[in-house]
Amino acid sequence: FFSGKDLCLSMALHMFFWVCFWAVYGAHAQSTETVYSGYLVDNYCYGLVSNGGLALDGTNVITAPWEHTIHCLRDPAQCTQNGYYLAINIANGTGTPNYQIKFQLDATGNANALALLRQTPVGSSEDHTPGNYRVTATGQVSTGRSNVLAGATLVRCTGSIAQCDGVCSGPGCGVGASTSISISPRTLLWAHVICMVLSWGMLLPLGVIWARGLRLSTKQVGGQPIWFQGHRIIQSLGWALQLAGFACIVALKNGAHFTEPHEILGLTVTIIGSLQPINAQLRHLKFIGHPSPDGSKAAGRRAWEWLHKGLGYAAVTMGIANIFVGYVFARDFGFGGGLTEFALIFVCISLGILLVLTIMLEIRRLCQPRQPQPMMPPPVLPMMPDPWTMNRTGYLHNTPAHVPWAGS
Repeated sequence: FFSGKDLCLSMALHMFFWVCFWAVYGAHAQSTETVYSGYLVDNYCYGLVSNGGLALDGTNVITAPWEHTIHCLRDPAQCTQNGYYLAINIANGTGTPNYQIKFQLDATGNANALALLRQTPVGSSEDHTPGNYRVTATGQVSTGRSNVLAGATLVRCTGSIAQCDGVCSGPGCGVGASTSISISPRTLLWAHVICMVLSWGMLLPLGVIWARGLRLSTKQVGGQPIWFQGHRIIQSLGWALQLAGFACIVALKNGAHFTEPHEILGLTVTIIGSLQPINAQLRHLKFIGHPSPDGSKAAGRRAWEWLHKGLGYAAVTMGIANIFVGYVFARDFGFGGGLTEFALIFVCISLGILLVLTIMLEIRRLCQPRQPQPMMPPPVLPMMPDPWTMNRTGYLHNTPAHVPWAGS
């Protein structure tokens, strides 16, 4: 049995052990937390600005994040659904401010950021004025994701610039600034990309190649030349897909203006492409008409062909170019999930096949003898006097004109 003295000593040692344990554990737990104060910015507007544009509210979140409005941070779906980051000025007070990404927020941090933003009611006087939205975020930085402040809780930082702009404490503060983001593409964006690469990257160019390459073919389908039937069917499918793709991006932007070169060029191409079926129907007008059997065309018909073919070639050329402009835009914007890789691989394979098909059809077209033009009918000559005359009985007699009729 233990004496009272031994019992007291044992209890003291146990107490000392637990005090040391909790002290070390508490210090370790405290050391894993990183606290950062800075501007809160949404990834979507950063992507716009980093591509040479402006944020949805017309501000520049890289050179002047304090001008970014609370409305833009809180309300547009593009901004709220693509997450937020905490900014840091890497210009170090010299020259133009350059606010890049210090910490990205994870799903928990993004939800907490949006909840904090919604504490400012919609329609308040702060909505459309420079937001000057600085926060203090507390979270953990893991080794594998050094630029993510995981599980962050956020409060509004209302102190001075010195207290709320780029102030960091904790083990994660040594993380360098980043200039890249990764945004998960939404379903509507995927639908837009798929429809556009199928239409402008495959079907609509194929329809043009089909009409040109098979124009001299005598084959018919459904009573119409094969080049015309194929052209009409292929272009109709491409026309419907490009309209569907345009509708998807309009719905995704949710009323936001088209400001980027890819968006403006895409709008132009869609307008021209959508007008082509209407343009095609103009050929039925009387002053345009159809080619004559001998192949001749009225002036109105020639002008219409220049218009229809010229707009078609221009639209297809711009449509293909805009696919590559869109690829660069989406890549630099930060869209992940394999979106840009899918678009680039599909279009390169599709256009490669179409290029080979074009070369083959052009060779066939050049080597194929042209069909002879229809012969003009022989002219109708006036009747010449015939020496054969008819008597009253209906019989022909080669009788001189001065011989009188019998019985006259």
